[in-house]
Amino acid sequence: MSAGPLAGRAVRADAAAAARPLALPAAYALIAAAACVAALAMGPGGPILTPDSSSYMTAQPIRPIGYPAFLHAVIALFGSIAAVPALQVVAYGTAAAALATACARLVRSAAVGLTLLLLLVGNAAVLRHGFMVMAEAPHLVALLGMLAAAATHLRTGSRSALATASACVGAGILIRPVDMALVAGLVALAWPALRRASGMIVPGRAAFLGTSILALCLPAAGLWAAGTVIQQARHGSSVTGSFFGFSLLGKVAPLLVTGAPSEHPAIRGAIVPLAAPYRAAMQTGAGWLADQIIDIAAYNPLLYRYAWDAAVEAARAQRCGAAAAAACAVGSIDRAAVTAFGLDFVTRRPAAYAEAVAQSYLGLWVPPPFVTQAEADLIRSSFARAAASVPLDPVTLHIYPLPMVILVRCGLALAFLSSWLALAAWLAFPRSCDPIGRMLMLGAVAAAATHAVFLATAGLQPALPRYAIGMWPTVAILAVLPFAICYLKLRTRWLAD
Repeated sequence: MSAGPLAGRAVRADAAAAARPLALPAAYALIAAAACVAALAMGPGGPILTPDSSSYMTAQPIRPIGYPAFLHAVIALFGSIAAVPALQVVAYGTAAAALATACARLVRSAAVGLTLLLLLVGNAAVLRHGFMVMAEAPHLVALLGMLAAAATHLRTGSRSALATASACVGAGILIRPVDMALVAGLVALAWPALRRASGMIVPGRAAFLGTSILALCLPAAGLWAAGTVIQQARHGSSVTGSFFGFSLLGKVAPLLVTGAPSEHPAIRGAIVPLAAPYRAAMQTGAGWLADQIIDIAAYNPLLYRYAWDAAVEAARAQRCGAAAAAACAVGSIDRAAVTAFGLDFVTRRPAAYAEAVAQSYLGLWVPPPFVTQAEADLIRSSFARAAASVPLDPVTLHIYPLPMVILVRCGLALAFLSSWLALAAWLAFPRSCDPIGRMLMLGAVAAAATHAVFLATAGLQPALPRYAIGMWPTVAILAVLPFAICYLKLRTRWLAD
């Protein structure tokens, strides 16, 4: 028998499997369940606490309300946080199976959905985050929910699916403030539907646009508003301190140089002597990977130990005057002055800031701690020299054989290129309704969300691996995208024969 009939039978079976209402999600659920059981069996056996965990467990003002509320609910039901890993891992596996099912139905291919599912539940680093008392695990569930709803909307045009995607984005914002950038994914999702309205008759167009806009905006905005009200009632402020002004200072502090103009000379004068040793330590001369590792290791010590307190104190002293400084307490106006200082630096030295953002943005696509042995040796020697001059946080290096590192980096590079392919297709033909066009539209949603979140993160933070892992579902879709397109093209040809 020739290869043509065999291929035709295979792709017909693949399309038929994707169309079955119950068999496909059941099969994917079994695979996800097996991955979750294996992860829980081989995991640390209990929650992993990090330096940030206590701020979530005690619902500190710097944290949005979503994850602390989840932890308090777990404690109320189970008496402790011991059940958190199982709940987070199972929730991730369930959401991953839902996304794989939605994607398979979107393109009528069980093979494409299975490939995506294996990437989602086969990443040990992602599953390990399910054991951590950190916001990344529930954020991943919200992101998977958004993508599954997006796939359903692209297949059916359902406005309830659009509203579900919006609600997932709202839930993400209550978990991590940077998830506000996921709104870019909602825009990419809704734009084809809004474009379709241009071809409708006038009465139908108004109703379609009204319901679509409400479905797009109301759930996310409602959840965000509810979180803001709760935050204001609990802490007297609706702004989470870890999101903007605080983090922005950590980003710009190493870039400060003596004598540079500023509208806040007192703050600049307080920070420059503290930041200068870190600025020198970050210039290792050992290559991009080593520089990124030092940037990651230096961020928290410089910001938490020195820069923030010195900047706020300088703002207070300038506001109160030297004579009355002792009797003048630090207030929100001083913290606002530090935020204004960071923004002033960005406007005065946009090139330096843009270069730092670009480096961190690239580091989120290619996480620096995943290295070969030779790279690890070079990084460790550079780290030791830097740590001899300034305090640094420890950074765990994940060492893999050279072929594995090459494979992972090539896959991430492919995902990066696929993101631009998807966005270009989205701009060129946003009305396409064939399987390849729908897959490209889902890729555009993933690409818009990934770029927006990575840029927002890089604007305020170094390239911490957990921020990259937090967008693994969208990166996985982008990595699968070119293979899915090639397979779907071949399937169309084989079915035609």
